[in-house]
Amino acid sequence: MRNRNLPRIAAILFFFSSITTALFSQISINQDNSTPDPSAMLDIKSSDKGMLIPRMTTAERNAIASPAAG
Repeated sequence: MRNRNLPRIAAILFFFSSITTALFSQISINQDNSTPDPSAMLDIKSSDKGMLIPRMTTAERNAIASPAAG
């Protein structure tokens, strides 16, 4: 009896988790609480600060076991 309900419960959980993922797909980091641009995944806005990308040596970059393609 329990095994028959398992696929139904899994489908319901998948449905609700996909809805919450879609609701929080855009992030805005700013000081004026403005909404992010609809075409941006990450919208960063500041008039006196910038973005700091991690600093790595060539050896550190090459030591990454399985880097993402792209």
